[in-house]
Amino acid sequence: MAVATAGSGRAVEGVADGELVAFCTLWLDPVTRTGYFEPCGTDPDHQRKGLGKAVMLEAMRRAKDMDCVTVGGYSDAANALYSSVERAVAEGLLVERG
Repeated sequence: MAVATAGSGRAVEGVADGELVAFCTLWLDPVTRTGYFEPCGTDPDHQRKGLGKAVMLEAMRRAKDMDCVTVGGYSDAANALYSSVERAVAEGLLVERG
């Protein structure tokens, strides 16, 4: 997994055979200690392989390391995806609801 940093966001990238196949950008709000994921995506040719969840897990781990206590997105569908990454809850992060 390669990591890039741009501005206040943190990008986690999944690479397979030298090709970028999944990514997740984490934006941090240090006042509320909340992390937001936007944008995130997986190449259609590499979906259903767990790569999107893998980069999200890494982003959530990094959010926790930066003292975030909550992670969330900007839609119910996005938050459902984040909730499906069960380890986030096990590691002490809460997923925002709406």
